[in-house]
Amino acid sequence: MEQDRALNVAIVGGGPGCKAIMDIIFAEKLSQLYMKLIGVACTNPNAVGYRYAQEKGIYTTSSFRDLYKLKELDMIIELTGRNEVADEISVTKPSHIRLIDHVAARLFWDIFQIEEKRIAERTRAEQELRESREQLRELSAHLQAARVEERTIVARKVHDDLGQTLIALKMDLCSLEKGLHKDQEILIQQAKSMKKLIDMTIQSVKRIYSGLRPFLLDELGLNAAIEWMSQRFQDHTGITCELAFSRDDILLEENLVTNLFRIFQEALTNAGCHANATKVKVRLEEKAGALVLTVTDNGKGITDEQVSDPKSFGLMAIKERVRVLGGNVKISGIKNKGTTVTVSIPMGK
Repeated sequence: MEQDRALNVAIVGGGPGCKAIMDIIFAEKLSQLYMKLIGVACTNPNAVGYRYAQEKGIYTTSSFRDLYKLKELDMIIELTGRNEVADEISVTKPSHIRLIDHVAARLFWDIFQIEEKRIAERTRAEQELRESREQLRELSAHLQAARVEERTIVARKVHDDLGQTLIALKMDLCSLEKGLHKDQEILIQQAKSMKKLIDMTIQSVKRIYSGLRPFLLDELGLNAAIEWMSQRFQDHTGITCELAFSRDDILLEENLVTNLFRIFQEALTNAGCHANATKVKVRLEEKAGALVLTVTDNGKGITDEQVSDPKSFGLMAIKERVRVLGGNVKISGIKNKGTTVTVSIPMGK
């Protein structure tokens, strides 16, 4: 038989087993065998499989010997359950036609049923796994949004309550200091020391506030916050940052701005801690309704193994934030030439 031609099959016996085999063939569940049903023989014209074959336009006959006349018939499957029928077919069929009797067919059917059950169980397990992953992603998105909201609330309370209280305390202390006489040197020095301590505490409050939520995000927008973070990164690491903005700040959803800023922070951290870079180029632009952030360094270049490493928590954080925002991320590196992180986030998300 030619390998590029279907295995032409005929069935003897038109009962329920015949219909079941036909359904399997029509559903192409035996795609590896590439079977094609071309005939059914049965002495009972009312048998369910026989009538089903007629409905499907398959050649039908009351005598299995008529099947021998079918052009390019390769195999007969005997499903009558009668040994004498199987024996007669075995003796009378042309030599090129193969025979599967009802015993072998039953074995074949049992194996097929087991495989079908295994496939169904695997499909169900895969579906449950997909649903579980989606639920975990939805939970992650919810927790991330809740965390951003909580950090924002805490940051504002730190700024408005603690920060303002410290400033008021410093103003009162200044007034108190002015009321002191020159001969009260000890009290004057204590007041100055207290002012320095208050100033240090105010700076600590600012650092805590900025760590919880960069104030420039609220005050001046994403571009200014990126400039501020880039300057801090440059001052801290000595790595030069070059910025390019192809768009002015516009009103964006708070969650998008916050997450994109955190993604930028992670990309900078990766360049500063792992890349051995001396320069980082940052570009923020709008393309086809999406915000596109590109961070490129001139370091040693990240490898594919590092990109897919489950222990690369910083990269995982970037990927998860991008996924929650419905965007795309590409992280690639060239050895000794650098790493590029490109994030695209739909502005409608």
